Amino acid sequence: MKNRLAVAICFSLALVNSAMSAQIIVGNLGLEKLPPTDSRKVVGTWKLKEMTCTRSIEQAHSRYFMVARCGGGHADDKGILLAKLGDNLYQSPSNGWSYEIADTGLLQVRNRSGDVILNGEPHSQLWP
Repeated sequence: MKNRLAVAICFSLALVNSAMSAQIIVGNLGLEKLPPTDSRKVVGTWKLKEMTCTRSIEQAHSRYFMVARCGGGHADDKGILLAKLGDNLYQSPSNGWSYEIADTGLLQVRNRSGDVILNGEPHSQLWP
């Protein structure tokens, strides 16, 4: 009986560890090197309520990117490629997250399930 319990616990830990690793990997997919800032147009900038970071949607030619800037020295030379689905709706093909700009200017970041995971208020600067 103890052996079955030990096997069940090990199996559960392996599944949890695998799921956590998959989340980390998925969260890092889609980062691309961006062109210089002077060749990008900022669509909007938001300060996240849940952390001291800003997010901006930036257009580089016909492509859109979500760019994160945090107070710890994160560079702004990489971003997550976004597909523009509507006037105020963008989605990352790599991780399935969507970014919706409300009529009030607020930004809602949703995970693949559609749950709001981050909220952003309009911010006048790119850096926090």
